[in-house]
Amino acid sequence: MTVAVVTGASRGIGKAIALRLARDGMDVAVNDIESQRARLEEVKTEIEQMGRRAEAVVADVTSESEVERLIQTVVHCFGELNVFIANAGIISMNGILTETVQNWERVLEALDALAYSVSKWGIRGLTQCCAQDLAQYNINVNAYCPGPVQTDMYEKIDQIRGVSQGAVKWESFNQAVRTKAALKRGSTPEDIADAVSFLAGAQSNMITGQSIIIDGGMYFS
Repeated sequence: MTVAVVTGASRGIGKAIALRLARDGMDVAVNDIESQRARLEEVKTEIEQMGRRAEAVVADVTSESEVERLIQTVVHCFGELNVFIANAGIISMNGILTETVQNWERVLEALDALAYSVSKWGIRGLTQCCAQDLAQYNINVNAYCPGPVQTDMYEKIDQIRGVSQGAVKWESFNQAVRTKAALKRGSTPEDIADAVSFLAGAQSNMITGQSIIIDGGMYFS
């Protein structure tokens, strides 16, 4: 049996990943912060309705002690932990002249705008270092890099850009997709979940230290 943890799983990409891994036959522990408890319980129920075991664990991933408690809780409930999806993230839309040190550190602590973009570049390096160090334990480490996805987080980005650009809701999102993405469409949470499903499965056992871009052809590496 494979047991997975998905952080930031109450909505958006995290929820889609949790449900997809459950459909793949995994038991899933879903995590988010206290304010998302009700949504988290709903995701847990959806997973259980698929016939999989599930657990909702409230914890703040910016706290090392709470992350340790999260892992201990999962191992206690399921007896093992095989897949960890560090999906939780926050974003700040401040610029370089208005960003605060406190807010910068808050974004970076979540491992997920200015500080958000910097953290994403950092994650690519962290992924490679972790893959190198953990290979001796037969642990694969990869990162997934979404482009624009219609989620609550991107709605916040779109609203702020809309105010500055005089655009209606989702107009800046659609404009970015039309002008920058080769496939001329934005991603859905399920698109990202499909890629994570592959990375979390046995078919990807020779892939490690990689950052997989899922953006419809907005960026080619």
